[in-house]
Amino acid sequence: VVPMKGMSMWVCGSMAPGRMYVPAASTTSSAFTGSPVPTAAIHELLTNGTWRCALVDAHHHTLLGLGTSTFTPTYRTSRGPDFGAEYRYVIAEDARGSITARYMYDSEREESGSRSEFRWWHDQVLSPTLTFKADVNFLSDQSLARDFVDSTVAERTQRALTSNVFLTQTTPQYMLLGRIGALQDLSTSEGPRSSQVPEGRFQWFPMPFAGGWLVGEAVASAAYLEQNRTVDVGRFDLAPTLHLPLDLLAGVTAIGSVTLRETAYTDSS
Repeated sequence: VVPMKGMSMWVCGSMAPGRMYVPAASTTSSAFTGSPVPTAAIHELLTNGTWRCALVDAHHHTLLGLGTSTFTPTYRTSRGPDFGAEYRYVIAEDARGSITARYMYDSEREESGSRSEFRWWHDQVLSPTLTFKADVNFLSDQSLARDFVDSTVAERTQRALTSNVFLTQTTPQYMLLGRIGALQDLSTSEGPRSSQVPEGRFQWFPMPFAGGWLVGEAVASAAYLEQNRTVDVGRFDLAPTLHLPLDLLAGVTAIGSVTLRETAYTDSS
């Protein structure tokens, strides 16, 4: 492999201990040459549906990340083609995740035959005080998982599909949590969808006050509920709170709390 100086590139193919096969693509330039695709890589792709990649720093010759792609094309004789793909990646020591996608055209379905599924999971430490997590799930229709026997029991009996994206900052003084979430009702074909965009939680760590420890926290959220049988409605909620735990006797603690809550709706009905 002869890459340009300072270039990072993806090296893809089959892997064996102590050996990496097939430079396949570059993130910045295609001005490099590589060996032909080895038969081992082609055999693994055809037999297991797996294609492996590594992100390499061409200047420092260091490994920046790893990725594995798995493809599962299927043909269902009574329904039609079903295509699935999964990509698992490690982009740093403290950053990893996976993406799963599926598409099928269901010839037995009376309405639109196009059915799809998407899932994304990610976990990453952005800095010593900041973390990011994502668990995103989507189904094109509520009965997709229940219509096939190769779905797991948990998937067939699941009543709701949730998605959440978190951004958390933790310092010696406070913790701040931001969340965007969505929920899809799978119990009926016309189930409502709700989304929380965004939700924030703030907590100030205990500080000495009046012989106890004063704790302050606040929750602010905005939610939107899509309903098929009634009007859609949005809600904004703000609730700051102060807690003051006091030790009365050995093993006995009393907690006094003061909360101010304000809630507003887009529709009064």
